[in-house]
Amino acid sequence: MKNQLIIHFSNIKEKILTRSKSYSLPIFILGFFFSNLAPLNSQCIHPADLTNNTLEVCFGEKITFCPEDGADICYKWLPEETFLLGESTFPNPTTFPIIEDIEIQLIKTDGNGNIIENTVINVIVNDFDLDLTEIYEICAGESITLDVNPSGGSGNYTYFWSTGESSPSITVTPTESILYNVEIQDVESGCSLIVSHLVTVNPSPEIWIDPSHTSICLSSLPGRPQDSNEVGNKPADCENHSVGLSVSSNDDIIGYSFEWSTGETSPTISVEEIGEYTVTITNGSCISTASFELESCVEVTV
Repeated sequence: MKNQLIIHFSNIKEKILTRSKSYSLPIFILGFFFSNLAPLNSQCIHPADLTNNTLEVCFGEKITFCPEDGADICYKWLPEETFLLGESTFPNPTTFPIIEDIEIQLIKTDGNGNIIENTVINVIVNDFDLDLTEIYEICAGESITLDVNPSGGSGNYTYFWSTGESSPSITVTPTESILYNVEIQDVESGCSLIVSHLVTVNPSPEIWIDPSHTSICLSSLPGRPQDSNEVGNKPADCENHSVGLSVSSNDDIIGYSFEWSTGETSPTISVEEIGEYTVTITNGSCISTASFELESCVEVTV
């Protein structure tokens, strides 16, 4: 296969890029963005020069045909919907972007309507055949390495990252979700490919424990009668013998798991003892922790 460029992506299959392109067509699948690039001067295809009437193109490439014939020749290109509007009878028509294998038929007739040529051109699309299994996802403050490892073609490549770097891999620490672009070019063939890695940044939310009461009646402790005043004077508002503790946040914590120092795993718990309570919420590698000190509402005298 001529000018073949195979791109090895992290965590995905090999991708094949052949020929130069005449425009850019984006593809976005599961967090990766691909765009085929081309030199400004597109190639004009002469059907007579094709081997076995076969033409290999890249996914999304437009084709311009330029048969070399004399005057008084009528042209009919089929299927008509493959070509730009009205160009199916042009001697040098241009197709819409080719995205799948197709047979293009050229019928040439003379001035009397006699068929002088009936040619079928097999157009084969070298698709990337994407099979992505992973989206880059990190927590705020974390770093990640993005890389591409091309092979095939001339073996001489250049890299142009949107960060300005020119190596096959970069390490980034984004503060928000972002696309990082890299253009890979085969220096000899001019064949190029843009790959954009989508990095999703999940914030580590700021959380706190919201109590139903800031203190608890000492008389509610195990082994102590609820109406006992033997260790102090119970304030008038000391009527709570259990306290609800809930996780609160201004951020979205849907999807996070909860783990309290008591061993419970719900967003809200009920406690009946004084002391420090801690909760940890987790979503992947994103972790946040908060603590709360529950005190007695009874003033203890010694």
